[in-house]
Amino acid sequence: MPSTTTTRYASTGCEAGAALHRKLIIAAHPPRATDAAAIGMMVAANILFAFNDVWLRRIADDIGIIQTVWGRSVLFLAIMLVTMRRGDWAAALGTPKPHLQIIRGTFPVIGAVLMIAAMGLIPVADATAMFFLSPLLASLLAMPLLREKMSNDRWLALALGMAGMLIIVQPGQSVFQLGHVWALTCAGVIAFYQIFTAFVTRHANARTTLLFMAATASLVTSCMVPFVWHSPDAMSWLQLLGTSLIYAVGHGMYIVAHGRTETTRLAPFIYTQLFGTLAAGWLFYSQVPQLYTALGAACIALGGCIMLLKRQRHS
Repeated sequence: MPSTTTTRYASTGCEAGAALHRKLIIAAHPPRATDAAAIGMMVAANILFAFNDVWLRRIADDIGIIQTVWGRSVLFLAIMLVTMRRGDWAAALGTPKPHLQIIRGTFPVIGAVLMIAAMGLIPVADATAMFFLSPLLASLLAMPLLREKMSNDRWLALALGMAGMLIIVQPGQSVFQLGHVWALTCAGVIAFYQIFTAFVTRHANARTTLLFMAATASLVTSCMVPFVWHSPDAMSWLQLLGTSLIYAVGHGMYIVAHGRTETTRLAPFIYTQLFGTLAAGWLFYSQVPQLYTALGAACIALGGCIMLLKRQRHS
């Protein structure tokens, strides 16, 4: 979650670029029907992302984490290249500040490795709940880096997120494991990724940022994979292709959803991925979340929704 989850927030930058498209859609369809379709796409995309993340963890059991991230990155890049149109190439080649795009593209690689490692040590529901601290941490980082002010609502959201984290990890108890450290570190890495996304999406559309992300991830992991190479069998290649296709379809649905309605209407539905993760954890690993995990995840989701809705109203 790169891992899938780690690229989620890049797509929110497409709102400005899709403004005209949204107006045309709304003019052609009743607002209520348009909103319902967009929310449905958002929920479906998050469920795809959840299953994709857990599936990646399963593949990593066979061929290793680095090689799994490399395979998904390279195949996703191939899909991006095949689906690029002439206008997309012009936008990508002419994007200002490409160095920021490249720096941003390294964060999902680090996040993917950390998240997959975390899922191998703790239940996937715990890891995913910890990951969703990233919007809250990004809000905290936005103070010095983006010069945003912290309102009382944001402090409340951060307090709820921290409370949820403490409920899940239970410091000092046997529940706390190294996997919680990896998941929390991943959340911090993706918080920086979101800050860089705020910079690059001021000057580039969603497809450009996705292309740079895929290309950077492919390059970075291609430099690493020769040192840990294990020859995948045909089934592993098919599974990697499957995760890449799901990844591409999920991002496509995510972008279309943001083009059909306001981001404020979609923001709370980011957390529907938690339900998809619960289902995927049960399907792949027969894991049933504990009560403290559900309570902690609820606190984190509530804090995240408060923060996201406040940010979008301010925007």
